[in-house]
Amino acid sequence: MNNKKKVRNTIEQQKIVNNIINTGLDDYLKKNRPIVFDFSLMDVFRSVQTNDFDNFLKDEHDFIEKFKELMTMVSKLSQYSVSEIFSKTEFRHCHKIEDKEEIVLTMLRKKFDDSTVKQKFEGEEFYQAGYEKGVRVIGTLKGNVFSVVLVDYFHDLYPDNRRNIRSKKSYKYSL
Repeated sequence: MNNKKKVRNTIEQQKIVNNIINTGLDDYLKKNRPIVFDFSLMDVFRSVQTNDFDNFLKDEHDFIEKFKELMTMVSKLSQYSVSEIFSKTEFRHCHKIEDKEEIVLTMLRKKFDDSTVKQKFEGEEFYQAGYEKGVRVIGTLKGNVFSVVLVDYFHDLYPDNRRNIRSKKSYKYSL
């Protein structure tokens, strides 16, 4: 005697799979999954200086304060999907970098050798993410993963006279 009952599956897996196939995995992740910030790139917190950009800090206490700001920003933005963050006006500090890619590449060349920059970053689209008055991060997007390549503590990529007032001579700290 067989007492097995057949259980009917009411979940529409086929619809989800077809949606991913039709829209593409990258688009699906951007629209439906919360953004994930990836800080795994070696030397992401190492400071660099060019004519157009300087992200050195005053001292280790300054780093700790900026790191707290950064983690607050990550915590707040991680509640939203990539498509929400980069399309809503409430996130005005989150946008594609369209006019300063060469500055970003110059900064990356200061951190990495030319072959690494060519292999990993040339041809990539760069984005800035930030929340309100805090720290900004610069990185690339793959699906819902924002891979951080630089930290902009003082809004140097998109300068703001209210936030860029500091004596750069006394700002020489880097990890």
